Amino acid sequence: MVTETFKYSFGKINSMKKELLVFSLIGVLLSVVLLGGQEPVTTKQGIDYKATVCVYLNGQLIECKSNLITNIGKEFVEDQLTNPSTNSIKYISLSSSTSDPSASWTILPDEITTNGLERAECSITDIGYGQWSCEHTFTATGSVSGVRLAGLNWNSTSNSDNNLFAASSFTTVNLEANDQLLIRWNITIS
Repeated sequence: MVTETFKYSFGKINSMKKELLVFSLIGVLLSVVLLGGQEPVTTKQGIDYKATVCVYLNGQLIECKSNLITNIGKEFVEDQLTNPSTNSIKYISLSSSTSDPSASWTILPDEITTNGLERAECSITDIGYGQWSCEHTFTATGSVSGVRLAGLNWNSTSNSDNNLFAASSFTTVNLEANDQLLIRWNITIS
């Protein structure tokens, strides 16, 4: 009697294993039929833009911070890739505005245009494949309070609009005559 019960229970377990195996095979077959036997493939294509802005006052590092590429900056890249011009993104602007950078900006609000802090051409250095820096040292010719924004532009004219590629805020600095403020953009395209 015990042997008969054992055989019956063992047979029932084997039957359940067979059913489970059949359902598993059906699931695999459905996956093959529905997905065509291929696993979904995820690829990343396109350009990645990464940049930091480092600010030095009289040779001392104040801060390095990420920047925001503006909407017109993205359009500028598109235009350069599809219809290149002679414009270069190589001019740094400064501002004392308390606003935080916005992608909709086309100019730094309240751009500084006096006291040696007007828009200036940066020195560009190639630092590797798809990497370069753009830096300029501003020397204050008078007192300027609350400098806290930097812009990267493709036009050299101070306070000109519709050429702001990127913007960044940084820790507020106050300058006296002869103080030096170095702004360095480190840019990576990958």
